[in-house]
Amino acid sequence: MKKYPFPNIKTELPGPLAKQVIDKDDKYVSPSYTRDYPCVADQGKGAILTDIDGNEFLDFCAGIHQLWSRISGGSDQASTP
Repeated sequence: MKKYPFPNIKTELPGPLAKQVIDKDDKYVSPSYTRDYPCVADQGKGAILTDIDGNEFLDFCAGIHQLWSRISGGSDQASTP
């Protein structure tokens, strides 16, 4: 059986950079906008989501990194129908 290198965890979770963003989010964003998990996406490619601390995960959340890319304008896919 082939072993895949995911998740590739480089920091505690959430990592130090993600924790800073999450703390600001908790302070300034309405609690009615719920979060299911403490992940701050940096980029996504294929089925791999990389957070801002460099941790890599397999994206089992129906392309959550693609949703983030569309919201942030961080991807060429944002302009495609």
